Amino acid sequence: MFTRCFRSQRIMVPRLPAALAIVIGTSALAGSPTSEKPPTAGDASPAAGTVAPPAAQAEPIEPSPEPLQGPVALDLLDLFVHPIGPEGMEFSEKTRSLDGKRVVVEGYMVRQELPYGKRFLLTTRPVILEEDEMGPGDDLPPQTIFCFLPDNLAMTVVYTPARLRLTGTLRLGHREEPDNMVSFVRLLLEPPEKPSPDSTPDAAPADAPAPPGQP
Repeated sequence: MFTRCFRSQRIMVPRLPAALAIVIGTSALAGSPTSEKPPTAGDASPAAGTVAPPAAQAEPIEPSPEPLQGPVALDLLDLFVHPIGPEGMEFSEKTRSLDGKRVVVEGYMVRQELPYGKRFLLTTRPVILEEDEMGPGDDLPPQTIFCFLPDNLAMTVVYTPARLRLTGTLRLGHREEPDNMVSFVRLLLEPPEKPSPDSTPDAAPADAPAPPGQP
């Protein structure tokens, strides 16, 4: 009896309007998943509105510093053009090319009466300069160089009659010095090299013979 009643009942489903059915079908399609895959990191084209990072550039290679060139030998007799021309004494082409560069020169220190301080004169031959009687007398040869010790060097000049070999930077040009002397050629001397500990001479053996004149 119960079964018959259930089967005999009809379920009434109302018919929807055609416009409403179209809207429901369209909504179902919009919510369904699509086959398009999301973009990955390997995609070549960037997303819209983004800026691609600049390409890496190679850093410029800085040139290595030039090695310090050795000094050029300069003979004092080659400082000026000789024989002297109608315009007087002129620097030689070699001398002009070495202005501001390292040179090595040889000569004799001028013996002066006044204190040397940090400057002395170098000439081609031994000269004695008597400043008290003759002032800055012109017994000096034309090939005279004003040599200057470095300002930060804690030492002063001591006269020596020996022939000297000096290295420094050459400077040319007319300049009046503090003692009213006029220099045309100047040499800015390099500081002396410090002796290495290994350069200390070995002590003489105990059984070595004494030098002549000593017990």
